[in-house]
Amino acid sequence: MVQSGRSGADIHLLQNHLESVLANEPVAVRSGAQIVEVAPQGVSKGVVVEKLLLMMERASLPDLVLCVGDDWSDEDMFENIESLMNDAPSAEVFACIVGQKPSKAKYYLDDIVEVIKMLQGLASASDPSTAPSLPHFADIASLHI
Repeated sequence: MVQSGRSGADIHLLQNHLESVLANEPVAVRSGAQIVEVAPQGVSKGVVVEKLLLMMERASLPDLVLCVGDDWSDEDMFENIESLMNDAPSAEVFACIVGQKPSKAKYYLDDIVEVIKMLQGLASASDPSTAPSLPHFADIASLHI
């Protein structure tokens, strides 16, 4: 994904160029508010969240799942996380969109400052000694997306 402070016209030009260059590749090129995303076809943030949760399920499901996004490209993640976590009644799910706009996220935060404050609050309230071990970053390759 490419993010920049460029204008909408620049983003559109970049998207058109990437679509042209990658026309014969199995990728999808999408643009949003100041982003251009290139991803393998059939892969999205929602698919990745689903795979990660299934991987974690082997050990134990998390107590808390937090998804924060600010763009349309996060909507499938918000939708998937809510439906996946319905099977884990003890897990708290917080899907937050940044900015007050229509979204599948249940909650919103006004801006990045609020996101940082929320993360700082969670960090100060958590007890690292009771935290479950998370999948190692190298295990992400085993997701087979």
